[in-house]
Amino acid sequence: MYAHKDSTRKVTDEFLNGAEIFMYQAGQTPLTKETGKMLCPCRKCKKTKFAASETVWKHIVNRGFTPHYYIWFNNGEGDNRNEASGSNHVENVRNRDEPHLPSESVIQENHMLDHDRMHDMVTDAFRETTSVIEEVENVEGPNLDAKRFYEMLAAANEPIYEGCREDNLCAESYYEIQKLVHSLGLPSEMIDVCIDNCMIYWGKDAELLECKFCKKPRYKPQGRGRNRVPYQRMWYLPIKDRLKRLYQSEKTAASMKWHAEHDQKEGEINHPSDAKAWKHLNNVYLDFASNPRNVYLGLCTYGFSPFGMSGRQYSLWPVFLTPYNLPPEMCVQTYDCSTRTNFTMRAVLLWTISDFLAYGMLSGWTTHGRLSCPYCMGSTDAFQLKHGKKTSWFDCHRRFLPINHPYRRNKKHFRSKRIVRDTAPPYLSGEEIEKDIDYYGGQSTVAKGGNWHNPPNMPNGYGTQHNWHKKSIFWELPYWKDLLLRHNLDVMHIEKNFFDNIMNTLLNVPGKTKDNKNSRLDLPALCSRIELHIMNDGRIPVPIFRLSAQAKAALFKWVASDVKFSDGYVSNLSRCVNHQGQKFSGMKSHDCHVFMQRLLPFALAELLPKEVHEALAGIGAFLEDLSARTLTVDVITQLDANIRILMCNLEKNFPPSFFDVMKHLVIHLPYEAMLRGPVHNGWMYPYERAMKYLKGKAKNLARVEGSIVAGSLNEETSHFTSYYFASQVRTKKRNTSRYDDGGVMPTYIVEDVPDIFIQIGRLGGKLKEVWWSSSEDAHSAHTYILTTHVRLMYD
Repeated sequence: MYAHKDSTRKVTDEFLNGAEIFMYQAGQTPLTKETGKMLCPCRKCKKTKFAASETVWKHIVNRGFTPHYYIWFNNGEGDNRNEASGSNHVENVRNRDEPHLPSESVIQENHMLDHDRMHDMVTDAFRETTSVIEEVENVEGPNLDAKRFYEMLAAANEPIYEGCREDNLCAESYYEIQKLVHSLGLPSEMIDVCIDNCMIYWGKDAELLECKFCKKPRYKPQGRGRNRVPYQRMWYLPIKDRLKRLYQSEKTAASMKWHAEHDQKEGEINHPSDAKAWKHLNNVYLDFASNPRNVYLGLCTYGFSPFGMSGRQYSLWPVFLTPYNLPPEMCVQTYDCSTRTNFTMRAVLLWTISDFLAYGMLSGWTTHGRLSCPYCMGSTDAFQLKHGKKTSWFDCHRRFLPINHPYRRNKKHFRSKRIVRDTAPPYLSGEEIEKDIDYYGGQSTVAKGGNWHNPPNMPNGYGTQHNWHKKSIFWELPYWKDLLLRHNLDVMHIEKNFFDNIMNTLLNVPGKTKDNKNSRLDLPALCSRIELHIMNDGRIPVPIFRLSAQAKAALFKWVASDVKFSDGYVSNLSRCVNHQGQKFSGMKSHDCHVFMQRLLPFALAELLPKEVHEALAGIGAFLEDLSARTLTVDVITQLDANIRILMCNLEKNFPPSFFDVMKHLVIHLPYEAMLRGPVHNGWMYPYERAMKYLKGKAKNLARVEGSIVAGSLNEETSHFTSYYFASQVRTKKRNTSRYDDGGVMPTYIVEDVPDIFIQIGRLGGKLKEVWWSSSEDAHSAHTYILTTHVRLMYD
């Protein structure tokens, strides 16, 4: 079919028949049906120009097809190359012990497949450029983007490695590779910033020479004839281009609609699209929700030091945007490569993710002081300790209990002689919050450059009636008031703070325990716990929640010697045991996460009184259930009821100084889970890991931000190009785990072997027969297999 002309230079009948088949196939694509145009695959156009069907027919008949275009992937034919390549690879692996030399036809076929992959990669990267090249060229010749496209297309058509000739095209340095793939990269911008962070010189303010708020100069003083150097600068990676790239590659374009196409079981919440906040937004903005290709984003920001704790004082605050359209395992005029149609892409910001300090910066609600809880706001019962000088949320949780709960009438274990009749404060809507901000004058600090640290700039009633220090810029988004959840409480930092305070108090770590002398001085005025009051001779009684010396030794020995986890599950906890200081030190957030959820529920069962152990174990079990990958409405409702009682149980056993705002925030976590979905969509763990990678990209310590941005741009390009490599090519995204060598598939001489026994793996140890010591052990093992394998139960 691809033989264009015969020996007499006439077009062959076979070629004409094949061209008719091609035109029919290409005419079935949605783009051709809608616009009447298609990519022209002739020898001159080379799939870089769109033209009418009649023009494409003339080009093909007169010029023939572009070389090696055997699979009409750009004209509607399905792409099965990767699957074929992958199956061939598996077959080669199975027969790797047999000598085999590929035939010339196989080599030529693989070369054509690689050629098409590289061609498709360049076409997808310049998708918008190719759609306008023909119109631009007819007027003024190729523009800069068109020239870059042609250069990359020419590079894709050139074989790099053919028999290792001396004149092969393999790049000799990393710099040459960067120059080669530079055009595939995405743009970045540098924006000048005020030295006091009042404003950025961007948009209509791009030409200003001084800050319009603090009046400080934009540039450093320089000698005559030198380039002007700003005092401060930020890097901006335009989100629009990066969202377009997700749709320009067929590998990711189809996954961007996963949120609307995946199956949801009734009552289960596996993804934010299954939760209330997402559904509420779709119900309010039906036009936006009608197109599943529109993007739902989450914003996260957090600071880190690129030089470590021992380096010079310097911090970076990257801002991450995460698209939630993608499935959990991947988690403007734009071209959708999966359907080959153009559409106007829109995006919405669902919420922000940050630690509690950055929560105040993003929301405008100050997160310290008596009113620091962003949900209770001015309705809080928090108070300041007289001797401890800290704000305490002790006895602030009985109001969340059912109205007839006996804890509400308990005058002994909580604040003395106090009965609680108040109900929990209501969760305000976005419109109600915005009215409060405007009423108290939170928008006034924006007009002063957002410098709210100066008392004259603070709104009236700040710190007594409200904590609004500014009106966040997010309120300028037209849909912000309609969101049910605007800012996430970070479970990672809350859990770590909980663990640190529990362990420091149980182990009585000097300077860090919450049970200190000031705490005991505050007790007589608050609680009827005479056994904990300081005695007349100055002695301080030992509380029931403090571990004895023998209990500490047993705990440290157990953690250091007996606790074992799977490889990579957690760091070496034995290194975190400080026997000399009688404390845990150097534990990262994930270590605290594992200890709280996996060890705390039973680690202290024999070391503490029953009531103290049950209170702590309940918190650990609550956090474990809350962190599940799949939640249900019933489970979240039960967790919400449980945490109210668990917090009261802690108040019965621990002093008022123990209950800072981070302990109090736990009571609001089930509410957020109901709105957002599983916790892993709103905590800081993935972003903490991302910042670790960013720190590793800081090669030039004199230009930290530029070095990190350059490394990130290179990684974006390499990640995009890796989608077009053959399936057997190993890339960073396809790397297997350290111990994954492929394994072996077990074989059996019987039929219908349960799935649990045919998993790929590798046997360990020597083959030997196992004899049960008793019939009860054999029966237990048999019962376990039957009850854990559903298929056997029903067979």
